[in-house]
Amino acid sequence: MSIIFTGSSPNKEISQLFSETLEGLFAEDNRVVYLDADLMGSLKTQDLWDKYPNRVFNTGIQEANMVGVACGLFLGGFKPIIHSFSPFASRRVFDQLMVSVSYAHKDVTVIGSDAGICATFNGGTHMCFEDVAMLRSVPEATIIDVCDGVSFVELLKKAQNLKGLKYFRTARRGLLMFIPILKILNLAREKELLPGQMSRLLLLEFS
Repeated sequence: MSIIFTGSSPNKEISQLFSETLEGLFAEDNRVVYLDADLMGSLKTQDLWDKYPNRVFNTGIQEANMVGVACGLFLGGFKPIIHSFSPFASRRVFDQLMVSVSYAHKDVTVIGSDAGICATFNGGTHMCFEDVAMLRSVPEATIIDVCDGVSFVELLKKAQNLKGLKYFRTARRGLLMFIPILKILNLAREKELLPGQMSRLLLLEFS
């Protein structure tokens, strides 16, 4: 299939889509929980915090602790999704992702928003260019760098059935439409580009 870059502005930004998608995941599976490092305003999840107080948690600006709490929730039978800006969801918590998640065989979904230069006026401390390089060294990690809102929503849904660390690298806004219609996306149809590596670099088939 030809993937077409439309260049059109999205109807909804990633931050809006995430809140809607997360609520849908809550409805489908009562094991899904969400943790945020005091950035609920960034991904528009404040209303979910009020609506689902037993499934949405603000851990404060304690990203490493948030990963530990997520691992504890996994041991309790839950499916944790956690979020912070990309430098704090990857570089700052790398030891916890390596040891508490990967080494201990936990299933945790990590949303690293404002990746690369997306943080703009927040400055250099909020920009992260090495997250992919670091997380590719984590055994059995899956790294997903989304191209638009359609891919973000569909891949986030599919990722709930994947094992291990799942790292989403995304902007919060400003992503133009890349895939106009996505009917089927099956992560089981992945093609491994670099076999034998500890983490997976995948070519996903869209159809």
